Amino acid sequence: MPANNKDTESFTSEFDRHRRALILQNVNDEWQAELRHYLRDVPEDVNSDTDIVKWWSDNAKIYPTLARIAIDVLPC
Repeated sequence: MPANNKDTESFTSEFDRHRRALILQNVNDEWQAELRHYLRDVPEDVNSDTDIVKWWSDNAKIYPTLARIAIDVLPC
């Protein structure tokens, strides 16, 4: 069942609040810095037609830990 606009807006708002909170955390772990970098620079080249497995493979040098996780969990 498709979500209505209010549900989608609520989810987006919740996601954005959580994303901002993660960005503002002052943590020095390498993977957390990588996650903050990814969240801060939300990729503009990703849309509903993007081959997400290929995108993660192409961006593995920028986001090595996140790419490994994504490639492990995404269907190939």
